[in-house]
Amino acid sequence: MLNTWYAACPPSRKEAPDLASLANDYVDKRVRVLGINRTDAQGTAQAFEREFSVP
Repeated sequence: MLNTWYAACPPSRKEAPDLASLANDYVDKRVRVLGINRTDAQGTAQAFEREFSVP
């Protein structure tokens, strides 16, 4: 699954926990969630990933 996001986007923040859960729950079925962020600086994107436990 492909998803685009940026850290200050309200819909991105709302869906992040569900997408992280989906990625973790379906890893054994070879489902991958790929998030693309072309807006934020690296540190901002990494902070978002830590906040929402993005795998």
